[in-house]
Amino acid sequence: MPYKDLVKCWHEGVLAAEKKDLDSALKSFTCIEDPPSKIWFNIGCIHLLREDFLNALQAYSQSVTKDQCLAVGFFQRSYVNYKLERYEKALSDCHLAMAQLRNNSVIDYKQLGLQHLLHAWEVLYNTAVILCHLGKWESAEQKITEAARWVPGEIRNAKLEAASVQIKRQRLLQPIHVADGEIFRPRKQEVEQLNSKDFLGKPKVISSVVPNDQYSGFEPLRPQRPGFYQPHREAMPGQGAGYHRVMVHYYPEDSGEVAVKANSILFVLTKHGDWATAIHDGQKILIPTNFLEPVDAPKADMKKINNGIPPPPMKMPPTRPNAKTSGTPLPSQQIPPRPTADPPLSGDVRIGLGGRSDHILQHVPCLHITFPSFLEPEKTRSRFTSKTRPSGVQD
Repeated sequence: MPYKDLVKCWHEGVLAAEKKDLDSALKSFTCIEDPPSKIWFNIGCIHLLREDFLNALQAYSQSVTKDQCLAVGFFQRSYVNYKLERYEKALSDCHLAMAQLRNNSVIDYKQLGLQHLLHAWEVLYNTAVILCHLGKWESAEQKITEAARWVPGEIRNAKLEAASVQIKRQRLLQPIHVADGEIFRPRKQEVEQLNSKDFLGKPKVISSVVPNDQYSGFEPLRPQRPGFYQPHREAMPGQGAGYHRVMVHYYPEDSGEVAVKANSILFVLTKHGDWATAIHDGQKILIPTNFLEPVDAPKADMKKINNGIPPPPMKMPPTRPNAKTSGTPLPSQQIPPRPTADPPLSGDVRIGLGGRSDHILQHVPCLHITFPSFLEPEKTRSRFTSKTRPSGVQD
């Protein structure tokens, strides 16, 4: 069972118990599937108010079975056994309740939803009451004396003093129990969360291109082309509304209006006479109805949907720049292979310079150098006017 439904039934049972409607309270508590220890305790309290001690005993037994540390459950079951005159079992439950106190003088059940303080002296007082019914007056007087030691010294307990006097006179006492109507309640925060809260509020149409548009709500995401109008069918209740195809080119008389090409798909808002109000390319236009024919809603091209990821670059990345050389270089496939040696070529002129071995004149580009006039005697040696020079000549 969902916890929300459990809290709802729990709260309804508490409200019914406050109104003294025990039948409705019992119905609300028993409709909970697999009730926890607190709910069984409440069921036992309702049966106890109805003086149905057998069902109350069964409910309290289920409560302490679910939570074996629930001292107040053993305390209440001892009271029911006392009412059923099962004094031995009632005495055993008092011992179990005292053991679950774990040497504490009091247990505050307010934080668990029960407005009750279970004191150790109350458990010992009930133990003395049951011992009186068993005829063990001396043991009962010892329990009353022990109970007085669990009461703080500055507090005077008149009930224990009166009980001591009654036991000495061998008069029976009445046990203590949880106040009638006190049951476990759900937390306030959990009860407040049962009612759904509208944090966003009701949506309201502020502005729309659709006349008298009163549609409000959430629509599923639909791929759209930027500037193209694709409303939901429920958002456009106008007569004749829907997608239409333009059969022929439409050129309006006013040049300021939008021209529509043939086979264009637009959305018609309303039709009035021979004209229709439509949305085309994000703009509201008027177009003759005889130019239109209804078509199905266009399907989105998944390849053109903008999913937020930019497309890869279409341009080729720049290559390594080539070094500029003088003149026009030959293509790579026209460059001849480089020779390994310098064989003599036919037609070359051999000259001898100062006893040196002959050198072959090679055609190499040369600069024209002009010297000043004071170097006139050296002109013939330092100036070359031809475009060729010997490769072995040194200046």
